[in-house]
Amino acid sequence: MQQGLILSHKGTGSLAVFIEIFSALNIQPYIVSSRLMIPEEQFVELMESNNCKYIIMQEEELSYEQLNETHSLKNFDFCISVWEGQRQLMAEVNEKIGANDISASVIKLIQNKYALRKDLYAADLTQVKCYDKYSYMKAEPDTNVIIKPQSGAGALNTRIVNTSSLTKDDFVVEDCISDDLFKEFYKYELFIEQYISGIEFSFEVLMYDGELLFNCEHEKLESIIKDGFITENDVCTPTVSVSDKDLENGTNLIRSMFDRIGVNTGVYHVEMKCADGHWELIEINPRIGGSYIRQSTMESFGIDLLKEWVLTLLKRKVSGETSRQSGTYFQVYYCDPDHEILSVKEANGIPSPYLIDKFLKEGDRTPGGKREIFAGQCLWKTEIDSHIDSIKLLRRDEYLTFDSKKITVLS
Repeated sequence: MQQGLILSHKGTGSLAVFIEIFSALNIQPYIVSSRLMIPEEQFVELMESNNCKYIIMQEEELSYEQLNETHSLKNFDFCISVWEGQRQLMAEVNEKIGANDISASVIKLIQNKYALRKDLYAADLTQVKCYDKYSYMKAEPDTNVIIKPQSGAGALNTRIVNTSSLTKDDFVVEDCISDDLFKEFYKYELFIEQYISGIEFSFEVLMYDGELLFNCEHEKLESIIKDGFITENDVCTPTVSVSDKDLENGTNLIRSMFDRIGVNTGVYHVEMKCADGHWELIEINPRIGGSYIRQSTMESFGIDLLKEWVLTLLKRKVSGETSRQSGTYFQVYYCDPDHEILSVKEANGIPSPYLIDKFLKEGDRTPGGKREIFAGQCLWKTEIDSHIDSIKLLRRDEYLTFDSKKITVLS
C-alpha cells in the first residue's frame, strides 16, 4: 500500500477529507501536525477512529530539518498540505522523495507576490506596477493602491490606501500574537501595487505533464471594502458577466504565466480581474481554493480537485476535462476581529441551502489580527437554464446573520 504524508498546521487542514480520499485510493495516511490549537482529544479521536498514524510536534511551524530528522521520508510516496505556509515545505519533501510536484523554488516565487509581479511585468504578462517600502515614492500620485504582504494568506494585512497619504509607517507590520492561526504571516514585509479595476474571478486549474487539463471559473459577485479591507461575499459558477471568449482569453493568460514561471503539474487557485476584456492577475495560489470552492467544483463538474491533486503527485491517471452538470452559488459571512458573537440567525423567504457551515456560534470570541474572520458559509445548487434567475432570488438577502459586539482587549 502506498503511504502519503499529510502536513497539518496546528491540527487544521482538511484532515477528515484527506483521510476519506486516501481510503478511496487505497493510500495509508500519516499526519504530522505542528503544535495544536484545537483540543488534543478532538485531533486524536479523528486519528484513532480512522486508524491513522500521526505525530504532534510542539513547534509553532513545521520545518524540513525537523521532518527529515524524525521521519524516514523515503518511506512516503508523496507529501501534501492545503496550508499556505506549508506549501514550500511540501514541495521540498516531494523533491526529496521523488513525487510529481513543482520545485520549491517555483513555489517560493509564486508565494512572493512582489517578486512574481516583477517577473511577470518584465515578461509583459501584467501591466500592473509594484513598489516596495524603499521605492513607493515612485508610484503615481493621488491614486489608489493595494498594500499587502509579499507573502501572505487571504486578506491578512491587505488594504486599499491612497498614495497621497502613504508614508513609511504604512509599511510597518504589527505582530499579532492573538492571531494564533495566522501569526507566521505577520513577519513578511509589505509592498504596494496599483489597484486593479474590474470584476474579480478565480480559476481552479488542474495541470498535469505541462498541460492544462481542467479549469472551473468562479465569479465573485460582491466584494465589500470596509475599513480599507476587502471581503468576498458571494460567488457563483458558471460566471454571469463575461463571455466565453473572455474566459478563454483569461485561461490563455494563465497558460502563458505558468509557462513563464515553470508550473507544469498540480492544482492552483488563480485570482484575476477582468475589465473590458482585459485580464490582470491578482495572485496565484499553489493549492486548492478555500471556502466552498472544492464543493462547488464537485457539484458543477463531478471533479474533486483534492483527489486530482493527490493523483498528480503520484503520477496516476487524472480525470481531465469533463462536462458541466450544474451551477452553484454560495455566500460567505465574516465577523470583525476581537468581537463576541451575540446571535446567529437564518433568513426567511430564501430557499434553504444545499450546504451550510456555521464556524462561529453564540458566545464565541473572534481572534485579533488584521484579516478577515470567517463566520460561516452557505451553498446552493442551480440549474444551468435558470442559473441567473436563481442567483437573483438568492441574492435578495444574506441567509446567515452574525450579530456581534466589540470586545475590550487589555494591552
